[in-house]
Amino acid sequence: MRYSLPLLLILAACSENNIGGSTDPVAGVDTGEDTSVDGNEQTYPDTGQGNYTRPEEPVDTDTGFEDTSSPTPREETDTVDSTTQPAEFAVDVLFVVDNSCSMQDEQNSLTSNFPTFIDAFLGMDGLNYHVGVVSTDMDDNNHSGRLREANGVRWLEQNTPDPYGTFNSMALLGTNGSGDEKGNLAMYAALTEPLLSGYNAGFLRPEAALAVVIISDENDDSNIDNPGISPSEAITFLQGIKPDPAMVSYSTIVGELPNGCATTDEPGIGYHEVRDAIGGINASICSANWAQVLDDLAENAASLRREFFLDDLPVPSSIQVWVIEQDGTRVDLVNGQDFTYNAQRNSVQLTNYTPPPYAEIFVAYDKLFGTN
Repeated sequence: MRYSLPLLLILAACSENNIGGSTDPVAGVDTGEDTSVDGNEQTYPDTGQGNYTRPEEPVDTDTGFEDTSSPTPREETDTVDSTTQPAEFAVDVLFVVDNSCSMQDEQNSLTSNFPTFIDAFLGMDGLNYHVGVVSTDMDDNNHSGRLREANGVRWLEQNTPDPYGTFNSMALLGTNGSGDEKGNLAMYAALTEPLLSGYNAGFLRPEAALAVVIISDENDDSNIDNPGISPSEAITFLQGIKPDPAMVSYSTIVGELPNGCATTDEPGIGYHEVRDAIGGINASICSANWAQVLDDLAENAASLRREFFLDDLPVPSSIQVWVIEQDGTRVDLVNGQDFTYNAQRNSVQLTNYTPPPYAEIFVAYDKLFGTN
Protein backbone atom coordinates (compact mmCIF):
# COMPACT_ATOMS: atom_id res chain seq x y z
CA MET A 1 0.00 0.00 0.00
CA ARG A 2 1.29 3.47 -0.78
CA TYR A 3 0.83 6.07 1.90
CA SER A 4 1.09 9.85 1.70
CA LEU A 5 1.78 11.92 4.76
CA PRO A 6 0.86 15.61 5.40
CA LEU A 7 3.29 17.27 7.77
CA LEU A 8 2.08 20.15 9.86
CA LEU A 9 4.58 22.57 11.37
CA ILE A 10 3.13 24.90 14.00
CA LEU A 11 5.08 27.89 15.36
CA ALA A 12 3.65 29.76 18.37
CA ALA A 13 4.77 33.16 19.53
CA CYS A 14 4.91 36.14 21.71
CA SER A 15 1.97 36.52 24.10
CA GLU A 16 1.39 34.41 27.18
CA ASN A 17 -1.40 31.93 26.65
CA ASN A 18 -3.63 30.25 29.19
CA ILE A 19 -5.57 27.16 28.24
CA GLY A 20 -9.26 27.60 28.95
CA GLY A 21 -12.23 25.27 28.81
CA SER A 22 -12.66 23.05 25.77
CA THR A 23 -15.21 23.57 23.04
CA ASP A 24 -16.64 21.05 20.68
CA PRO A 25 -15.61 21.18 17.00
CA VAL A 26 -16.60 18.59 14.48
CA ALA A 27 -14.05 15.93 15.34
CA GLY A 28 -13.09 12.70 13.66
CA VAL A 29 -13.83 9.34 15.19
CA ASP A 30 -11.24 6.81 16.23
CA THR A 31 -11.92 3.79 14.07
CA GLY A 32 -10.58 1.42 16.71
CA GLU A 33 -8.94 -0.68 14.01
CA ASP A 34 -6.07 -2.97 14.87
CA THR A 35 -2.79 -1.09 14.63
CA SER A 36 -0.53 -4.03 15.40
CA VAL A 37 2.93 -4.32 14.01
CA ASP A 38 1.77 -6.03 10.86
CA GLY A 39 2.19 -3.63 7.94
CA ASN A 40 1.40 -0.39 9.75
CA GLU A 41 3.28 2.85 9.33
CA GLN A 42 3.88 4.96 12.35
CA THR A 43 5.87 7.81 13.68
CA TYR A 44 9.19 7.91 15.42
CA PRO A 45 10.52 9.08 18.75
CA ASP A 46 13.34 11.53 19.24
CA THR A 47 16.57 10.38 17.65
CA GLY A 48 19.50 10.11 19.96
CA GLN A 49 23.09 9.06 19.66
CA GLY A 50 23.60 5.37 20.23
CA ASN A 51 24.95 2.26 18.63
CA TYR A 52 23.46 -0.72 16.97
CA THR A 53 25.47 -3.76 15.97
CA ARG A 54 25.86 -5.44 12.62
CA PRO A 55 27.37 -8.83 13.52
CA GLU A 56 29.82 -10.29 11.03
CA GLU A 57 28.48 -13.77 11.62
CA PRO A 58 25.01 -14.66 10.34
CA VAL A 59 24.08 -16.37 13.63
CA ASP A 60 23.85 -14.57 16.95
CA THR A 61 25.07 -17.14 19.45
CA ASP A 62 23.41 -15.27 22.32
CA THR A 63 19.93 -15.38 20.84
CA GLY A 64 20.08 -18.32 18.45
CA PHE A 65 18.40 -16.27 15.69
CA GLU A 66 19.43 -17.34 12.23
CA ASP A 67 20.04 -14.68 9.57
CA THR A 68 16.97 -15.44 7.48
CA SER A 69 13.69 -13.71 6.77
CA SER A 70 12.02 -15.99 9.33
CA PRO A 71 14.36 -16.23 12.35
CA THR A 72 13.65 -18.73 15.10
CA PRO A 73 12.98 -16.97 18.42
CA ARG A 74 14.65 -17.85 21.68
CA GLU A 75 13.01 -20.73 23.49
CA GLU A 76 11.83 -18.49 26.33
CA THR A 77 9.91 -16.15 23.99
CA ASP A 78 6.52 -17.26 22.78
CA THR A 79 5.61 -14.48 20.33
CA VAL A 80 7.36 -13.01 17.27
CA ASP A 81 5.74 -10.06 15.47
CA SER A 82 7.11 -8.99 12.09
CA THR A 83 6.57 -6.34 9.46
CA THR A 84 8.27 -4.95 6.35
CA GLN A 85 9.37 -1.35 5.87
CA PRO A 86 7.49 0.06 2.83
CA ALA A 87 9.40 0.80 -0.37
CA GLU A 88 7.04 3.27 -2.01
CA PHE A 89 5.21 5.94 -0.10
CA ALA A 90 3.62 9.37 -0.39
CA VAL A 91 3.64 12.17 2.14
CA ASP A 92 1.72 15.43 2.51
CA VAL A 93 3.72 17.80 4.69
CA LEU A 94 1.92 20.78 6.20
CA PHE A 95 3.86 23.35 8.19
CA VAL A 96 1.78 25.59 10.47
CA VAL A 97 4.10 28.52 11.17
CA ASP A 98 3.50 30.98 13.99
CA ASN A 99 3.65 34.52 12.66
CA SER A 100 3.35 36.37 15.98
CA CYS A 101 5.85 38.83 17.37
CA SER A 102 8.46 36.58 19.00
CA MET A 103 8.99 34.12 16.16
CA GLN A 104 11.37 35.87 13.74
CA ASP A 105 14.45 33.89 14.81
CA GLU A 106 12.55 30.59 14.67
CA GLN A 107 11.20 31.35 11.20
CA ASN A 108 14.75 32.13 10.07
CA SER A 109 16.02 28.87 11.57
CA LEU A 110 13.28 26.92 9.82
CA THR A 111 13.89 28.39 6.39
CA SER A 112 17.69 28.39 6.58
CA ASN A 113 17.71 24.69 7.46
CA PHE A 114 14.85 23.67 5.17
CA PRO A 115 17.28 22.37 2.47
CA THR A 116 18.19 19.57 4.91
CA PHE A 117 14.53 18.56 5.06
CA ILE A 118 13.75 18.70 1.35
CA ASP A 119 17.10 17.13 0.35
CA ALA A 120 16.22 14.14 2.52
CA PHE A 121 12.94 13.87 0.61
CA LEU A 122 14.63 14.20 -2.77
CA GLY A 123 17.02 11.39 -1.84
CA MET A 124 14.21 8.91 -1.14
CA ASP A 125 13.31 6.90 -4.24
CA GLY A 126 9.59 6.45 -4.66
CA LEU A 127 8.60 9.30 -2.32
CA ASN A 128 5.60 11.31 -3.51
CA TYR A 129 5.21 14.42 -1.37
CA HIS A 130 3.25 17.61 -0.79
CA VAL A 131 4.70 20.31 1.48
CA GLY A 132 2.51 23.25 2.48
CA VAL A 133 2.46 26.04 5.07
CA VAL A 134 -0.27 27.69 7.16
CA SER A 135 0.08 30.17 10.02
CA THR A 136 -1.24 29.99 13.58
CA ASP A 137 -3.24 33.20 13.05
CA MET A 138 -6.95 32.36 13.23
CA ASP A 139 -8.09 36.01 13.54
CA ASP A 140 -7.12 37.11 10.02
CA ASN A 141 -9.44 35.68 7.36
CA ASN A 142 -6.55 35.68 4.89
CA HIS A 143 -4.84 33.10 7.13
CA SER A 144 -7.18 30.95 9.29
CA GLY A 145 -5.95 27.61 7.92
CA ARG A 146 -5.42 28.77 4.33
CA LEU A 147 -2.30 27.42 2.63
CA ARG A 148 0.26 30.13 1.92
CA GLU A 149 0.81 30.71 -1.81
CA ALA A 150 4.20 31.48 -3.34
CA ASN A 151 5.41 31.49 -6.94
CA GLY A 152 1.94 30.47 -8.08
CA VAL A 153 1.70 27.29 -5.97
CA ARG A 154 0.16 26.44 -2.61
CA TRP A 155 2.36 23.44 -1.84
CA LEU A 156 5.62 21.90 -2.99
CA GLU A 157 5.76 18.62 -4.85
CA GLN A 158 8.40 16.65 -6.74
CA ASN A 159 8.35 18.88 -9.83
CA THR A 160 8.15 22.29 -8.12
CA PRO A 161 10.87 24.62 -9.49
CA ASP A 162 13.14 26.16 -6.84
CA PRO A 163 11.63 24.34 -3.84
CA TYR A 164 13.95 26.12 -1.39
CA GLY A 165 13.04 29.64 -2.49
CA THR A 166 9.36 28.77 -2.77
CA PHE A 167 9.26 27.34 0.75
CA ASN A 168 11.10 30.36 2.14
CA SER A 169 8.47 32.64 0.63
CA MET A 170 5.75 30.54 2.22
CA ALA A 171 7.32 30.19 5.67
CA LEU A 172 8.73 33.70 6.20
CA LEU A 173 5.38 35.09 7.27
CA GLY A 174 6.61 37.99 9.34
CA THR A 175 5.68 38.68 12.95
CA ASN A 176 2.49 40.73 12.77
CA GLY A 177 0.09 37.84 13.30
CA SER A 178 -2.31 37.33 16.18
CA GLY A 179 -0.87 37.01 19.67
CA ASP A 180 -3.42 34.27 20.37
CA GLU A 181 -1.54 31.49 18.63
CA LYS A 182 -3.95 28.68 17.75
CA GLY A 183 -1.83 25.96 16.23
CA ASN A 184 -4.20 23.04 16.74
CA LEU A 185 -7.16 25.04 15.47
CA ALA A 186 -5.20 26.12 12.37
CA MET A 187 -4.36 22.47 11.71
CA TYR A 188 -7.99 21.48 12.09
CA ALA A 189 -9.20 24.30 9.81
CA ALA A 190 -6.65 23.46 7.12
CA LEU A 191 -7.72 19.81 6.95
CA THR A 192 -11.52 20.16 7.19
CA GLU A 193 -14.35 21.85 5.31
CA PRO A 194 -14.81 24.38 3.90
CA LEU A 195 -11.08 24.68 3.11
CA LEU A 196 -10.57 20.95 2.45
CA SER A 197 -12.55 21.05 -0.80
CA GLY A 198 -12.21 24.81 -1.26
CA TYR A 199 -9.06 26.90 -1.05
CA ASN A 200 -6.84 23.98 0.07
CA ALA A 201 -8.39 21.42 -2.32
CA GLY A 202 -5.92 18.81 -3.56
CA PHE A 203 -3.36 19.16 -0.80
CA LEU A 204 -4.63 16.39 1.47
CA ARG A 205 -4.82 13.15 -0.50
CA PRO A 206 -7.13 10.37 0.71
CA GLU A 207 -4.50 7.65 0.35
CA ALA A 208 -1.79 9.69 2.06
CA ALA A 209 -0.42 9.46 5.55
CA LEU A 210 -0.47 12.69 7.58
CA ALA A 211 2.33 14.26 9.62
CA VAL A 212 1.76 17.31 11.80
CA VAL A 213 4.74 19.22 13.21
CA ILE A 214 4.20 21.95 15.80
CA ILE A 215 6.89 24.63 16.18
CA SER A 216 5.99 27.00 18.99
CA ASP A 217 7.60 29.07 21.70
CA GLU A 218 4.32 29.38 23.63
CA ASN A 219 1.29 27.38 24.68
CA ASP A 220 -1.64 26.65 22.37
CA ASP A 221 -4.63 29.01 22.57
CA SER A 222 -6.92 26.92 20.36
CA ASN A 223 -9.56 26.40 23.04
CA ILE A 224 -9.88 29.90 24.50
CA ASP A 225 -12.72 30.93 22.16
CA ASN A 226 -15.85 29.34 20.79
CA PRO A 227 -15.55 27.66 18.35
CA GLY A 228 -12.24 26.19 19.37
CA ILE A 229 -10.55 22.85 19.82
CA SER A 230 -9.06 21.27 22.94
CA PRO A 231 -6.07 18.91 22.95
CA SER A 232 -8.37 15.92 23.48
CA GLU A 233 -10.52 16.98 20.54
CA ALA A 234 -7.42 17.41 18.37
CA ILE A 235 -6.37 13.87 19.32
CA THR A 236 -9.78 12.47 18.39
CA PHE A 237 -9.71 14.32 15.08
CA LEU A 238 -6.26 13.03 14.13
CA GLN A 239 -7.07 9.48 15.18
CA GLY A 240 -10.06 9.48 12.85
CA ILE A 241 -8.76 11.36 9.84
CA LYS A 242 -7.27 8.23 8.22
CA PRO A 243 -8.54 4.64 8.07
CA ASP A 244 -5.40 3.53 9.92
CA PRO A 245 -4.20 5.69 12.85
CA ALA A 246 -0.64 4.57 12.07
CA MET A 247 -0.79 6.83 8.98
CA VAL A 248 -0.80 9.94 11.20
CA SER A 249 2.00 11.59 13.16
CA TYR A 250 2.19 14.77 15.18
CA SER A 251 5.62 16.21 15.96
CA THR A 252 6.57 19.18 18.10
CA ILE A 253 9.34 21.76 18.17
CA VAL A 254 8.13 23.65 21.23
CA GLY A 255 9.16 24.83 24.68
CA GLU A 256 10.38 22.28 27.17
CA LEU A 257 8.25 20.98 30.01
CA PRO A 258 7.65 22.12 32.67
CA ASN A 259 8.76 25.76 32.33
CA GLY A 260 9.93 26.30 28.74
CA CYS A 261 13.54 26.74 27.75
CA ALA A 262 14.08 30.52 27.80
CA THR A 263 12.59 33.59 29.44
CA THR A 264 10.21 34.21 26.52
CA ASP A 265 9.34 30.58 25.84
CA GLU A 266 6.36 28.76 27.33
CA PRO A 267 6.42 24.97 27.64
CA GLY A 268 4.07 24.17 24.75
CA ILE A 269 1.04 23.13 26.79
CA GLY A 270 -1.65 21.85 24.47
CA TYR A 271 0.90 20.44 22.02
CA HIS A 272 2.80 17.88 24.10
CA GLU A 273 -0.45 16.16 25.03
CA VAL A 274 -1.39 15.61 21.39
CA ARG A 275 2.09 14.37 20.45
CA ASP A 276 2.14 11.89 23.32
CA ALA A 277 -1.17 10.42 22.15
CA ILE A 278 -0.53 10.45 18.39
CA GLY A 279 3.23 9.89 18.29
CA GLY A 280 5.95 11.91 16.61
CA ILE A 281 9.27 13.72 16.91
CA ASN A 282 9.83 15.91 19.98
CA ALA A 283 12.46 18.67 19.87
CA SER A 284 13.14 21.84 21.83
CA ILE A 285 12.40 25.21 20.23
CA CYS A 286 15.67 26.36 21.80
CA SER A 287 17.72 23.69 20.04
CA ALA A 288 20.70 25.01 18.12
CA ASN A 289 20.70 22.00 15.79
CA TRP A 290 17.73 22.62 13.53
CA ALA A 291 19.42 20.75 10.69
CA GLN A 292 19.32 17.50 12.68
CA VAL A 293 15.73 18.17 13.79
CA LEU A 294 14.56 18.71 10.21
CA ASP A 295 16.44 15.63 9.04
CA ASP A 296 14.63 13.60 11.72
CA LEU A 297 11.32 15.16 10.68
CA ALA A 298 11.94 14.21 7.05
CA GLU A 299 12.40 10.56 7.99
CA ASN A 300 9.30 10.76 10.17
CA ALA A 301 7.18 12.37 7.46
CA ALA A 302 8.34 9.91 4.83
CA SER A 303 6.74 7.07 6.77
CA LEU A 304 9.99 5.20 7.36
CA ARG A 305 8.75 3.64 10.55
CA ARG A 306 10.53 3.68 13.87
CA GLU A 307 7.54 2.65 15.96
CA PHE A 308 6.03 -0.84 15.78
CA PHE A 309 2.86 -1.90 17.55
CA LEU A 310 2.74 -5.32 19.19
CA ASP A 311 0.01 -7.91 18.78
CA ASP A 312 0.03 -8.85 22.49
CA LEU A 313 1.09 -7.36 25.80
CA PRO A 314 4.76 -8.26 26.45
CA VAL A 315 7.01 -8.75 29.43
CA PRO A 316 9.09 -5.61 28.71
CA SER A 317 12.41 -7.11 29.79
CA SER A 318 11.96 -10.02 27.37
CA ILE A 319 11.64 -7.91 24.22
CA GLN A 320 14.21 -8.55 21.50
CA VAL A 321 14.35 -6.64 18.20
CA TRP A 322 16.34 -7.40 15.07
CA VAL A 323 16.19 -6.29 11.44
CA ILE A 324 17.07 -8.09 8.22
CA GLU A 325 17.91 -5.52 5.56
CA GLN A 326 17.24 -6.17 1.87
CA ASP A 327 20.84 -7.27 1.20
CA GLY A 328 20.67 -9.80 4.05
CA THR A 329 22.51 -7.69 6.62
CA ARG A 330 21.29 -8.40 10.11
CA VAL A 331 21.01 -5.55 12.65
CA ASP A 332 20.51 -6.52 16.31
CA LEU A 333 19.15 -3.75 18.54
CA VAL A 334 19.78 -3.38 22.27
CA ASN A 335 16.84 -2.98 24.66
CA GLY A 336 17.06 0.36 26.45
CA GLN A 337 19.76 1.65 24.13
CA ASP A 338 18.52 1.25 20.55
CA PHE A 339 14.84 0.80 21.34
CA THR A 340 12.38 1.33 24.17
CA TYR A 341 8.99 -0.14 25.01
CA ASN A 342 6.07 2.31 25.30
CA ALA A 343 3.52 0.67 27.60
CA GLN A 344 0.87 3.32 26.95
CA ARG A 345 0.96 2.64 23.19
CA ASN A 346 2.05 -1.03 23.45
CA SER A 347 4.75 -0.36 20.90
CA VAL A 348 8.49 -0.71 20.37
CA GLN A 349 10.13 2.60 19.46
CA LEU A 350 13.55 2.64 17.79
CA THR A 351 15.81 5.49 18.89
CA ASN A 352 19.09 5.24 16.94
CA TYR A 353 18.28 3.41 13.73
CA THR A 354 15.69 3.63 10.95
CA PRO A 355 15.13 0.40 8.98
CA PRO A 356 15.55 1.11 5.25
CA PRO A 357 12.90 0.30 2.60
CA TYR A 358 12.19 -3.46 2.20
CA ALA A 359 13.83 -4.27 5.56
CA GLU A 360 12.06 -6.87 7.70
CA ILE A 361 11.61 -5.99 11.36
CA PHE A 362 11.17 -8.72 13.98
CA VAL A 363 10.05 -8.25 17.61
CA ALA A 364 10.17 -11.30 19.90
CA TYR A 365 8.81 -11.27 23.45
CA ASP A 366 7.15 -13.27 26.22
CA LYS A 367 3.46 -12.57 26.61
CA LEU A 368 2.49 -10.92 29.88
CA PHE A 369 1.08 -13.53 32.26
CA GLY A 370 -2.69 -13.79 32.01
CA THR A 371 -2.95 -12.49 28.42
CA ASN A 372 -3.98 -14.59 25.45
